[in-house]
Amino acid sequence: MNNKVLELSSSFNVPKKYWDTIHISGEQHTFERSKPAPYLKKAMEIAKELNLNRVVEIGATRFAITDKCIDYFFGDSDPFVAPPCCNDGHGGIFWALNGFETHSVDIDPNCKTQAIWSFENIKKPFPPNLHLNMPQDGIQFLKDFDKEIEILFLDGWDVGTDLYREKHLEAFNVAKSKLSPVHLILIDDTDFEIGAQGKDHLLSPELLKLGYKLLFDGRQKLYINDYLQAEVSIVKEQPKTTTEMVNHPKHYGGEESVYEVVKVAEAWGLDMDAYLFNVVKYVARAGKKDTDKELQDLKKALWYLERKIQNLQK
Repeated sequence: MNNKVLELSSSFNVPKKYWDTIHISGEQHTFERSKPAPYLKKAMEIAKELNLNRVVEIGATRFAITDKCIDYFFGDSDPFVAPPCCNDGHGGIFWALNGFETHSVDIDPNCKTQAIWSFENIKKPFPPNLHLNMPQDGIQFLKDFDKEIEILFLDGWDVGTDLYREKHLEAFNVAKSKLSPVHLILIDDTDFEIGAQGKDHLLSPELLKLGYKLLFDGRQKLYINDYLQAEVSIVKEQPKTTTEMVNHPKHYGGEESVYEVVKVAEAWGLDMDAYLFNVVKYVARAGKKDTDKELQDLKKALWYLERKIQNLQK
């Protein structure tokens, strides 16, 4: 994993409070519960380090921001003391204000009104990178979305409502095939003990089972897919199997070919460089593994090549 990402996540040491009940009073929300802003800011910092830009937010803010929210978010962002409306986080708005291509989704049409009022309040033009999808069901939106998702921000289905745990897991499963080769999963309302069951109660175990790495936890949890391990595992020794599709897939050249991808990678010294290995891998299999995904494979190769170049230029 990117050393800078590890450094950013390990240095995130905000005070945290975990709840043993989902029944939190308004006063507790205002004065005792952790606020989302520090978590959002750290997630944005990590996303920028990874050159990720496209955010899909399921569950939008229900309160317009004001100048006080701007001062709080871009200032010290105390983890417990904030303008009352900032208990909500204003996630999509701040993702957009920080330059991210943001697709914000909510079933409540009032969220669209609040977003529009937000920019009137702070006397800024409505940003072209903020796309409002209200009213719309989050899961249906994910089914219809036709772009790669680089940051999936799950903050829908309020804690305590019917099937809220199941819906967050379903949203991830629907989005899974559309997630970019490197991506982040950010989940709100995760500051509950296991018995109290936050929004991630079913989703977090599934992500860990799939090999995701937890970068931080508290009021929000941020996961990154284990992209380096997943992409270079093919060059490491694998257990014996009777299925050639595991050890020597034909779309990578096959066992008999001297130009099999893994052999070329080892000969060229690319087996320990995940970025360049994947350039070769995706170019080699383009149009062979799945003829319908030739362009997608070439785009993946280009993504890894550009990422390697960006790292060299730093």
